[in-house]
Amino acid sequence: MSTGNWISVNLNSKLAPKTILDRGVLVSVQASPHDVPKAVRGGWDPAIQRFVIEFRYLDNETYVKERGDENLTLRIGKNSHRLLGLELDLKSLRASTVALEFTHALRDKAMREIENVVQRRENSGSSDSVNYEFARMALEQRRDNLMPENELAAAI
Repeated sequence: MSTGNWISVNLNSKLAPKTILDRGVLVSVQASPHDVPKAVRGGWDPAIQRFVIEFRYLDNETYVKERGDENLTLRIGKNSHRLLGLELDLKSLRASTVALEFTHALRDKAMREIENVVQRRENSGSSDSVNYEFARMALEQRRDNLMPENELAAAI
């Protein structure tokens, strides 16, 4: 994707160790810096006709695509299983919305779909669930910069 500039994300305050109760034992856990996005970008990719959100980490990795929801495809790290990106089918999303008149409402619906998929991954209990929590925080922190209403309107 060549659209969109990288936007720095600061989640350092979220890296503090947490104490959790695991089978009756208090355990201190801390996320790896490799699981925390350093930057995020979003934009329309005309080659695949999708709005794409990408996450930048300390290292680069190839991805595999995994179906999220009806309107969302996840880009999952081939080895790390981190969330590397999201592909959102805005036209399909808009078509499934009755009488949608405002792109602001479309952006909100898109973010809800993304958050639902990420939440399901977090709740799965898999080892990569911490990364999905950080990816969701990055999206929340930069949502207005990632999905400007004028770009969404032009895409649909």
